[in-house]
Amino acid sequence: MAHDMVVVALQEIEELYRAATTGNKDLIKETYEAAIAEKEVELITIADTLTILRKEFNIFDVNEQSKALSGMLSSLEGRLAYDQAKLIAFQEMKAPRDSIVNVKARIAGASSQRDLMRGGSLRNPSVETSSDIYAFNEGRDPVIYWETKIANLNEELSLIITQFAKFKTHAYSNIAGIIVLEPVQIPNLKSYPIRSFMVIGSTLVAIILGIIGVLILDTYKRIDWKDVLYEKPVNHT
Repeated sequence: MAHDMVVVALQEIEELYRAATTGNKDLIKETYEAAIAEKEVELITIADTLTILRKEFNIFDVNEQSKALSGMLSSLEGRLAYDQAKLIAFQEMKAPRDSIVNVKARIAGASSQRDLMRGGSLRNPSVETSSDIYAFNEGRDPVIYWETKIANLNEELSLIITQFAKFKTHAYSNIAGIIVLEPVQIPNLKSYPIRSFMVIGSTLVAIILGIIGVLILDTYKRIDWKDVLYEKPVNHT
């Protein structure tokens, strides 16, 4: 009799647990899916914004372009200053006309390139160049901002997807809500004291398991799953 009572109690608690948590599982699943969809839409929008900015300011790699442009301008201005001084010397010493023409041509080319690097594409939108330092400086901060946003969104999306996968593994498995570590033993009918203890013990076990089931259900109801899903990771800069 006691054996049957405990078995029935365990079965009833397991049924109550599954019935009570099924709705929560579906709600959590829908919350995860909505969070993933929202992050994906946001990611697409930001990626489009970043693409427009890159094209407008001709920025493709902030770090590499910053180093390259700085070196290019320094080298260009050095050559330009050298040729300008050389031209003055040629004119004073009345050097051959061809030599003077060649130096003037180099000065004109370097001057045009310097003008281009100093806002040429901003003054003339039809000019497309990745060597305009003024355009680079103007677009650098917005590009870095949206690049950081995309990196953070990818991190958040990856975290949510990982948590969702773990949730599905545990929530939709066939693992019992109540795990019986040892099968209920049928008492020896000839041992009346032991039989009495078994009846009392079985009753206590049923009560304890019932309390555990209530605590589990209460814990599920108290969790704010939206706060859990939308908690953002720390941005390491």
